[in-house]
Amino acid sequence: MLSTDQTKSISDLFEHISQGLPSPLSKQSDQIRIQNVQGGDINQSYRIDTTTGQYFLKVNRCDQLPMFVAEKNGLNAIAESATIATCNAISWGQHQEQAYLLLAALNIEHHGDWRVAGQQLATMHLAPAGTNYGWHQDSYCGTTLQNNSWADNWAKFFAEQRIGRQLELLQQHSDRQRQQCIDAIARQLETHQPPPSLVHGDLWSGNIGFCNHQPVIFDPACYIGDSETDLAMTELFGRFPDEFYRGYHDTKPIPAQYQQRRDIYQLYHLLNHANLFGGSYLGSASRLLKRIMER
Repeated sequence: MLSTDQTKSISDLFEHISQGLPSPLSKQSDQIRIQNVQGGDINQSYRIDTTTGQYFLKVNRCDQLPMFVAEKNGLNAIAESATIATCNAISWGQHQEQAYLLLAALNIEHHGDWRVAGQQLATMHLAPAGTNYGWHQDSYCGTTLQNNSWADNWAKFFAEQRIGRQLELLQQHSDRQRQQCIDAIARQLETHQPPPSLVHGDLWSGNIGFCNHQPVIFDPACYIGDSETDLAMTELFGRFPDEFYRGYHDTKPIPAQYQQRRDIYQLYHLLNHANLFGGSYLGSASRLLKRIMER
């Protein structure tokens, strides 16, 4: 339940956003409901229902605006692929001491045609995405900055710009140990040079759903990489329904060797969770890293 002061603060921010658009979303008198949306670990989120539409507002500190810009660009890239539905980013910026991202609200359900979801994600992964790995800007997985400098070697990109960066943030290893881990990851991926694909980047069960019976993905951490990284994330915190993988495989066959790379791709997200949240994630990441190093 929002306090009166919180309601007024969000109402004023929404009014400010609306006034800055070519076609205002509403007038102050049009607002009928503001709800605090629970469940996120990073942003304050609100559902705003007006007589003219429904909106989803994310709010954070001003210094987090680059994170919202990156999310907006990821949402736009997914939408431009014309393969799977996502949220429409309406406005982003900062006002006073707050950064914000305003989205069109979707009525998300968690039950739907998972086979179609798999097919559509595979279609996104098959869409032409250039010849190199990276992105035109750095992106964020949670609040962790992802170095998306362009590279033409996938093993080097993932070992250095994903695993290496997470180990550096973790500060649990000496420079020598960290380099040994990077080298081991690169060796295990060195024969794998996948076709570059637009990837969601953080595709766990909380970032996919169904709206009007159609699959929708949101909260992306996009870059151009190996499509298998998305598959690995779908299996990390509770596997998606089997129909999802059948639909995916029917559209884009999953190589048998994917099973060997899955641990490496999941290690990235476990390390990121260890850096963001600590706790049991640190032990899980350490055990998985040890297992990978022993191979």
